Amino acid sequence: QSFICGSDAWWGLVIISVVAVCLYLVGVGGVFGYIVVVAPRHFTDSGFRMRWAFLFFRFRPDVWWWGLLFIAKGICTNIGYMFIRLGSA
Repeated sequence: QSFICGSDAWWGLVIISVVAVCLYLVGVGGVFGYIVVVAPRHFTDSGFRMRWAFLFFRFRPDVWWWGLLFIAKGICTNIGYMFIRLGSA
């Protein structure tokens, strides 16, 4: 099924899509933020380290929270691309 841009059905889907993306970003960001906050207490557990290694393995133990900053930087960089207009200098 196709939708004409600007029609009522199209706007309904746009609203649903924007809400879904925002919920996804907040949900995933919240989980990662929670994991980074509780990491110092649970880092002795090998299962915790294996499950969440992608957030911590590149950084020294005293800067364990940098993983969250790199995720935030990636999100902000990708959101920035949405506002770049093609053909503009």
